Amino acid sequence: MVPDRFRGDPAFIAEIIAGEGVTYTVGVPSEYSALIRFGGESLRQCTSWRLAVSGGERLTRNHLDAFASLGLPKLALLKRVWTSRGNCVVHPDVCGLPPQ
Repeated sequence: MVPDRFRGDPAFIAEIIAGEGVTYTVGVPSEYSALIRFGGESLRQCTSWRLAVSGGERLTRNHLDAFASLGLPKLALLKRVWTSRGNCVVHPDVCGLPPQ
């Protein structure tokens, strides 16, 4: 959990992800874009990160390229899809990243 006062600081959040050895994250594509743009240097060191689940916004080729630019071969990016009843379904395909 990120303290309230740091929630608008993607570079700091990226430092937490890397420093604490986070393995699983959930966010919207625009959040991930900011994390990678402002905290990419930290994230590239986060070899523990295994799964990034994304949803709530359109996931574009630019987002996929940004994740690929991190060079984390064990990181999988999954698209989260919400049904009309609010149940969470995770799309089974890894979103365009090279196979592990």
